[in-house]
Formats: sequence, C-alpha cells, structure tokens
Amino acid sequence: MSWASLTASQKAEKVRHHVMEKGHTYSQAAIALGTTRLAIAGVANRARIVRAAAVNPPRLPRRKHQGLERFTPLLGNIVQAMPEKFGAWEALPGSSPTDLDHRTGCCWPIGPGKPFLYCNEPADDTERYCSIHTRMSRNASMYRDKGKA
Repeated sequence: MSWASLTASQKAEKVRHHVMEKGHTYSQAAIALGTTRLAIAGVANRARIVRAAAVNPPRLPRRKHQGLERFTPLLGNIVQAMPEKFGAWEALPGSSPTDLDHRTGCCWPIGPGKPFLYCNEPADDTERYCSIHTRMSRNASMYRDKGKA
C-alpha cells in the first residue's frame, strides 16, 4: 500500500511503529514508508507521538576571552602598550581623540556618546580606520560590551 492511500489512523499507527518502537528518526521512518520527513513530522504532531529524546554529548565549557593576546603577532609592541582591560570604545594609548569637524584620520567612535569623539589616528589608505581598529572591526564580537544591550 502506498502512503497516499492510507487513512490518517493507519498513517499514525505506522509512524508510531517506526518512531516509537523501532526508534527511527523522522528521516529514517520517511524512507521506510516512502514519503517525506515533513509528512512524518506532521502525522506525529497531529497524533501526539513523542519520540525519545536524542542523547547529546556533554558540551565543553566555553573558553573565556583572554584579551588581545591573539593579536600580539599582528600588532607587536602596540598591544603590550595597551591597558589590560582595553575596551572597544576607549581611546588608544597615545592617541588624541577629536570631534568630527577636526577629524583627519581614523573614524572609530570613542566614548559612550556626547560629545562625539573619534580616534583620529592615521588611517590606512584603503580603510576608514587605523590598523588597530580595522582589526577590531573584523572581529567585533571579541570587543563587544557584554553588559550593555
């Protein structure tokens, strides 16, 4: 008998047999019954068939960010001159942030807001930011403030 010619109760019984008794996934049951995975999922949902929870391996704990150590080979001595808790919106050591009217270099914003200041370190020819802020923009998730929404 083909899947299309079965009644709803027959389909539910076949899905229950494959999913609950044999422990098949929806994809495996679909192959065995000659239909699609979504058809099996729909029948299982309507018939309130709950399949066994998949066994997931335990996850390893996430590594905590260690600061700018991974950029040390790229930035050399500049990273060593930075404070240990360098934030993305703090001025670089030795830089002189300026407002938009007087900005001639890097346009990375400094500080939480008014007055709006920008890094103003010499920018690369093809970039809007200095070399440090260019690298930071490529991997912004490392520097994102976790506590602010």
